[in-house]
Amino acid sequence: MKPILFESLLAPFINTFVQYKRALTRKYCAGVVLRMFDRYLRDHFVADWAAIDGALIDAFLQSCHRDSAASYDHLLRVVSRFFTFALMQEWIR
Repeated sequence: MKPILFESLLAPFINTFVQYKRALTRKYCAGVVLRMFDRYLRDHFVADWAAIDGALIDAFLQSCHRDSAASYDHLLRVVSRFFTFALMQEWIR
């Protein structure tokens, strides 16, 4: 499977998360959402974990124009799972 390239400060962490998810299942298709989140962080010059808060995540979710509640829920679930994993790995508190 082709690796996804990430560019924000979270790039190594997102890569680790994607590798973990792919190791658990045959295919992990949420890379598109993580790429959008990564690009959003890069474009908004987010420099450290402390700058990522609820307001920033809400702004990201609002910037992703979705046609249905299900697609919005998918965005929210993917970002939530990434941050749950980050907590488990003790990357954040």
